[in-house]
Amino acid sequence: MRAGEYARPKDVVCAAVISLLARETAAAFGARDTERLLAEGEESLRKYGTLDAMEALRGRRQRPAQIG
Repeated sequence: MRAGEYARPKDVVCAAVISLLARETAAAFGARDTERLLAEGEESLRKYGTLDAMEALRGRRQRPAQIG
């Protein structure tokens, strides 16, 4: 928080949980899974285009709240 990256302690905890979930998810996939997921992502970009960054961030931050 001192560096100014986060406004509140709650934001720090949220970022830490998101980071942990991302690491755990990444560890669950093998190389072939990763290649397949990348190909699916690239196809999705071709098909649907990109997503607004702020919209994506809001959605990502809401996911942990939906889990609990």
